[in-house]
Amino acid sequence: IESDNLCAAWKKHAFTKDNLSVRIGRWNIPGNPIVILVDFQPFFAQKNEIYTEMWKNCRCTRAYGILYGGQYGRYYGGYKKEEQK
Repeated sequence: IESDNLCAAWKKHAFTKDNLSVRIGRWNIPGNPIVILVDFQPFFAQKNEIYTEMWKNCRCTRAYGILYGGQYGRYYGGYKKEEQK
């Protein structure tokens, strides 16, 4: 169930700073956990650079996890740094 209120500041930051399109809401299952859907299509053109960076830093070899985890960490970490200023 999509929500405009959940993580609204992060969603705005991700879009305005990095043109990262996300949808945020809650799964309609027991416990209603938060779910974040990220459009990674814009990053496919940079995938080789992303894979190389993650291999150098973490020795990761799982392509799907690298693209998702690496980019999520980069943007969420960037938001937290901005938030602390």
